[in-house]
Amino acid sequence: MYTVAYSYDPKIVNTRRLGTGREFNLSKRSNRYEYFRFKAGKLIEKLKQFLESHTFIAYLLAPKLAGKGTYLSLLKEVLGQDAFHHISVGDLVREFQNSYLKRQKEYDTYFDKHYRGYVPLQKAIEALLHPDVTSLKPTELILTLIKKKIDSLPRRTIFLDGFPRSEDQISYSLYFRDLINYREDPDLFVLIHVPLAVIDARIRGRRICPKCGASRHISLLPTEYVAYDKKHKEFYLMCDNPECDREKMVPKQGDDLGIKALLPRIKRDLKLQNLALKLHGVPHINLYNAVKVSEALNLVEEYEITPEYRYEITSRGEVKVSTTPWIIEESGEKYYSLLAPPVLLQLLVQLGEIFEL
Repeated sequence: MYTVAYSYDPKIVNTRRLGTGREFNLSKRSNRYEYFRFKAGKLIEKLKQFLESHTFIAYLLAPKLAGKGTYLSLLKEVLGQDAFHHISVGDLVREFQNSYLKRQKEYDTYFDKHYRGYVPLQKAIEALLHPDVTSLKPTELILTLIKKKIDSLPRRTIFLDGFPRSEDQISYSLYFRDLINYREDPDLFVLIHVPLAVIDARIRGRRICPKCGASRHISLLPTEYVAYDKKHKEFYLMCDNPECDREKMVPKQGDDLGIKALLPRIKRDLKLQNLALKLHGVPHINLYNAVKVSEALNLVEEYEITPEYRYEITSRGEVKVSTTPWIIEESGEKYYSLLAPPVLLQLLVQLGEIFEL
């Protein structure tokens, strides 16, 4: 269905070198706290101290559903909720499209002062408001939107999600900190690498609550309640939000197609990653989601591997839940997918190396 080679650096993936001999349940916040303190406690304290008096800009590049939001949420859990700003360019553009008419004076006043570009301002605005009916790429206006957002926030480290998002924007990232007047802040790329088979499985097993919209996964992230549909001979999840009264969670329309519909966008994202790796003068951090089964336990610990939940009906008609390490296959090779905490460790260690902590 798709052929994109996945590879990883064993030195970066290796978490065993950070400490072994203890086991943690990484689904529990308290256990994650102990896990990070055990594996990288001194480094985390140095990073916290560094961020009190220093800031930097990180550009996140990853395929859709690679886990950017998950990793940044976990990073705030580790470093503190106020440690950095997470700016999603996609959210900024959608907010602009939905609110421009209501806040036109505010936007236009800011644009008149800060917008610089080859495309006339009004044409750039129209292109961003109606991207489906124009071939213009208003990159400079997007830069101005980002600058507007940053100007409204307290000075802090920034993780920028969604920029650059096209080939023509790659070169802008070399001068982005100058364009937004962000002093001499160091900048870096964070590239998340994940087998496409993982993304495909994440889509196919996704389940949504019709009432609250919560998203879970039938075999990777189940709710507390699992039931069996005798008529259709399948297991299903029930939402564990108390307000939903155990509503049956259902697949999202089109999820049965898996990664197929996203392939053009994912290929573009992977191309951007490759272009970013060729840039000189900006450090790169590489995060790897998976490790070969054949060498996994030499590099990571079993509890760091993503579990797959399996179900069976007992003689009493009850659902019995068991887990086994989740194995995915990509280009003929078998891999274990890693949970978010060991991947975040890769980020913490590389940040420490870049800033000589």
